[in-house]
Amino acid sequence: MNLDPATAPPRPDLVFLRRRSRPRATVRTQPPPVPKIVPPRRFPATPVTAGSTTTLTPSNRMVILSRVQSGVGLLTVEAGRPAARLGCAYVLAGGQSSIVCHSAGIVSAPRTGRNPMILARHHKLTVDLGQSRRLARLIFYGVAGVGSLVVTTFGGARIEAPVAGPNAGITVFLSVYNVDGELVLRAEPPNAAATVRNACDAYGFDRISWRDEDNPVA
Repeated sequence: MNLDPATAPPRPDLVFLRRRSRPRATVRTQPPPVPKIVPPRRFPATPVTAGSTTTLTPSNRMVILSRVQSGVGLLTVEAGRPAARLGCAYVLAGGQSSIVCHSAGIVSAPRTGRNPMILARHHKLTVDLGQSRRLARLIFYGVAGVGSLVVTTFGGARIEAPVAGPNAGITVFLSVYNVDGELVLRAEPPNAAATVRNACDAYGFDRISWRDEDNPVA
């Protein structure tokens, strides 16, 4: 048997060997790094600093509290002058929704539990920010003509929302949204509604069960 490949006769029965080829060596290269994309803030809101005073205007309607500011102490909302029917509507993270209003006889919320999150005292409302994780959003409403709505934080920051609109009907002055643990406060346009229920419905508070046009079911 001739084992010399240079002089060995061709093998017609092994044609498939002629088609075989060595695999080409591949050079592995590292893919280029993917640039990190930082999403823009969803709200063009002005940050609030401790001890500062901010006045909300049509061109600067929103401010944002940091996570620390949003989770410590009390958020106090007070009318510049005693306001008839100053109150707030709320939605909790679990879906519960109702109102708090001293003139309606509903002075705390939620109505179950030992530690209320929201308290009403005449023309002042306070929100316990130690429980802010349970809060989804709020609106503060009343009869216009109170001059301004003043919001203060535990760190001494002061936010003023001038109140305009007709001195009749119910006007939503300010809304508060919990965005990833940070509270965004927004001054609302002065559109008066006929009743508290109309004002709440206009802002999507559709889970409240109402006894009449101004009072929820107890």
